[in-house]
Amino acid sequence: MGAAVKMQENFYHKKIVLKPILIGILSSFLLFGVYFSILTFANSFQHALQEFNKFWYLLLLLIFGFGTQVGFYVYIKEVIKLKELWLGSGVAATGGISTTSMAACCVHHLSDIFPILGLSAFTIIFSKYQIFWMLLGIFSNIIGITWMLMFIQKNNLYIELNRTIFSKVNMKKLFFLNLIASIFILGSALLYLRG
Repeated sequence: MGAAVKMQENFYHKKIVLKPILIGILSSFLLFGVYFSILTFANSFQHALQEFNKFWYLLLLLIFGFGTQVGFYVYIKEVIKLKELWLGSGVAATGGISTTSMAACCVHHLSDIFPILGLSAFTIIFSKYQIFWMLLGIFSNIIGITWMLMFIQKNNLYIELNRTIFSKVNMKKLFFLNLIASIFILGSALLYLRG
């Protein structure tokens, strides 16, 4: 009996904990590769390195946020699948995750593609507000992550391992606090950049 329980715990640990972490990390590396590929294709590898050195702290936040969102997405899907196995398909919570915040992190790279498409005027606009677009991506990631945490809490999609954090923190309040702070900080940054 003890060996069967141990095997079941290992299965759940791999399926619910390790798989989302690994896929999140791989997604981060993939986004990092896409970033370097776009800049290398649009200009040169040297330019990609210069841009990374210039904005490494923002880019790493974008990349980490993206990987975290993908990891939570996989986690939610895995828990829903397991709940369907345990409780039947009609009982498990379902829902979609918006990819808007994932796409927003790459909007600032449009300034690299516009000259190729003959849209040089847009390059000037996007280059001027490059920091704003990166901040928008970072705050979109934060909002996306807290939205997923709120979704997990609301639908009881957490496992015993995470029960303490979900019983102590009101994710809905955290989500709206992040949303308000993001709007304030992004509005301030936009006013600063325009001024």
